[in-house]
Amino acid sequence: MPDPEALAAALLRLSEHAEKLSTLDTREAARAAETGERITALTTLANAMKGTLDDQAEILAGLNGLDEQVAELASRLDEIAPGEDGEPRVYQPSPSRRFWKLDSQARDDAIARLRAWVEQVYRPGYGEIATTLGGCWEQHPLCLYTLDWLSELWSVLYLQARRTTGTLAGQAEWQTRLLTAAAEQMARETARCEPSPERNPAMSTQPPVIRRAGASGRPDKPSFVAKGEAMSAEPESIVGRALAYASHGWPVFPCLPGAKEPATRHGFRDATTDPDQIMSWWKRHPAANVAIATGLPGPDVLDVDQHGQAGSGFAAFNRLKRAGLLDSMHAIVATPSGGLHAYFTGSTQASGRLPRHHLDFKASGGYVLAPPSQVNGKPYRLLRHQPASGGLDWPAVTSLLDPQRDRGIRPGLTAAEDISYLAAWVERLEEGNRNSGLFWAACRAVEAGQPGVLDDLAAAAAKTGITDREIARTITSARRGSQRPFERQAEREGEQ
Repeated sequence: MPDPEALAAALLRLSEHAEKLSTLDTREAARAAETGERITALTTLANAMKGTLDDQAEILAGLNGLDEQVAELASRLDEIAPGEDGEPRVYQPSPSRRFWKLDSQARDDAIARLRAWVEQVYRPGYGEIATTLGGCWEQHPLCLYTLDWLSELWSVLYLQARRTTGTLAGQAEWQTRLLTAAAEQMARETARCEPSPERNPAMSTQPPVIRRAGASGRPDKPSFVAKGEAMSAEPESIVGRALAYASHGWPVFPCLPGAKEPATRHGFRDATTDPDQIMSWWKRHPAANVAIATGLPGPDVLDVDQHGQAGSGFAAFNRLKRAGLLDSMHAIVATPSGGLHAYFTGSTQASGRLPRHHLDFKASGGYVLAPPSQVNGKPYRLLRHQPASGGLDWPAVTSLLDPQRDRGIRPGLTAAEDISYLAAWVERLEEGNRNSGLFWAACRAVEAGQPGVLDDLAAAAAKTGITDREIARTITSARRGSQRPFERQAEREGEQ
């Protein structure tokens, strides 16, 4: 059995060791807390030093930027300071000219300076924008004031020894906003000029005369309103010609560049004489072709087609001339396809076609491209023009060239016309004339009583790139438009 005294001594020693361990734990805990506090203090100090370093870096960056600004300012001061000859080293704008106070010699000198800038800088350098400036600008104070500040501002922007970001921004503002706005304003101002006799005779202000139905319910002989001359052989921009046509009272609208398709949603129905709308159209589409809506208040136009081996309308045209029906035409325009447009005073007649004679009559509900428009790189060119004297009587034309069609009498039986060549001709059509060529050939096939040829024409047209939908629509239009009166009557009787 263990000795009680020995056991008590062992327990006493264990108690002493436990007390010592507790003391050690307390001391180590105190040291750990102290160390944590020091680490926290060091972290705070480090963060404070980092903030100080960031502030110092920002201050240094600001000082560097200040150095650059001082260098830039010194450079500008150096440029502005007079050179050895006492003259400024960069362009300095001249004082504004008070044109309303200048005597004749001073005014001539000031205008001569502007004319030199217009001819040497403005017209050569700014293309279509500059072409809208009318030749009469010297007579308009608004144009003088505008060209004065335009020329001075151009000199400030472009006659500098070097360019900075500021001058580049100024040039961009000039090119995209100031120049175009000023050009549009001057174009509207000069468009109001009365044309000079040698370029465009004064336009008539007579109101249009509308034909009325006679007792039979059919229109009487067409009534025409004589006007002055709208065509001019003077070279001019497209928008300039569009404004000239509009000033004559002919509604115009834009067509796609190099094509006959309208560039507006509603085509000829959008045609207008409003100069602001016209300027807006050509500002968006400066290369657009110009089209004139035919029929009163626009002109009537006889379209003489040239279809190559398939024939042309020149024989019929000459026949009409010999009959005296074309004596009142006041302009002849050569078309890109080799045909002609003969212009007459507008009327309220409906448009018509004589496909066998390769003639189209563009009146109410039609339109034509006008000079200086282009198709496939070939322009419409004015060949001859004279003061307008009257219109074209389309019923008289049809009576002379196609009396059977005019009377609605079915032609007598003759040998079937050979039109097998039409498909090969359609297949060779060039872009820009494919739809109209297909329509003409389809009309010939229908009028010849050979509708089976239409399938061959459709296949030939497909080879040229016309879509199936467009082919079907064109041939359907030809079927409807080429039916003779007796054929329409037979259709109506069959439907009853």
